[in-house]
Amino acid sequence: MPSTRKSFFVDMSTKKKIISDREKGDTLKVIGQRYNLSGPALWKIWKNRDKIMNVSFAPGVVVSHSKKRSSITEEMEIQLVSWLKEEERMGISVSSRDICEQAKMIHSLLLEEKLAQPSSSHAPDEPPFAASSGWLYRFLGRVRKAAAASGKNNKLNLNDVCKIFLLFPNSNYFF
Repeated sequence: MPSTRKSFFVDMSTKKKIISDREKGDTLKVIGQRYNLSGPALWKIWKNRDKIMNVSFAPGVVVSHSKKRSSITEEMEIQLVSWLKEEERMGISVSSRDICEQAKMIHSLLLEEKLAQPSSSHAPDEPPFAASSGWLYRFLGRVRKAAAASGKNNKLNLNDVCKIFLLFPNSNYFF
């Protein structure tokens, strides 16, 4: 028989708020009602509070996978989101190919910048960045989650844009 439990996503900032509420003295029951979470879910967050409080993540990008991405890749994605917003503000249509090409260019510039720093005289152990369709799909999913978490007051509604692309991944233009 299939499970009736709902799967949900609790972002890192919400987990940190839950931990701070618990440290202030709120009971798990009150916190659970406030955030609409079950007791076991809250207990797991509370049990892992040291790890959660030590996590730092890039703003605007939601990481929901276990593989740790490099700092260059995270910085590239942040700059890519800014580029997408700028293109949308100017009314320029962007294809998935354009996004991948821009991502490769930004990544290579950041890698060159890192190599040019005096503290990194040797080649970094950075894997080559391919900007594959799989990366694009996951990147747009992270952007969609970030847009949903930040609310509907964005000038650019990346949430709707990414939903359209995820429904029609082979479409040339989605902005």
